Amino acid sequence: MGKSMISKRVLLILMLFSGSAFAGKCTLHNVQLVNIAPAEHEVVTNNGDNIIAMKKKSDQRCASVVFSISGSGTRLESTIQDAFKAELFDGEEVYAQSLRMKNSEIGGVSLGKRHKHEALVCFGEHKLPIAEVQCEL
Repeated sequence: MGKSMISKRVLLILMLFSGSAFAGKCTLHNVQLVNIAPAEHEVVTNNGDNIIAMKKKSDQRCASVVFSISGSGTRLESTIQDAFKAELFDGEEVYAQSLRMKNSEIGGVSLGKRHKHEALVCFGEHKLPIAEVQCEL
């Protein structure tokens, strides 16, 4: 058996297992919306640096979630963050900008339906509140 035949077999095995290794279904068990008010105000000035108005910045739109992911093994937290999406009341879809896991292993999330994870997922500053949170892998 030549090197090219072995390389083809290895490549075929990797292709077969790579999709299933990362496949999984994300299930949301609990979602509580959290609005974090900004600590600062936005200052509007004119050309002479005179303050014209001070207005409140938009709230940080977040959700406290409990979720599980089917499968086995672990996934990096960064790959989980990309799975969270929120729909605002005007229909705009926004993706998670941050994910803070509660009681997680360092950098990894255990897979399997019996492993429920708690996290705070934030979607950025928006004037309108969140209507729905989804987790799609």
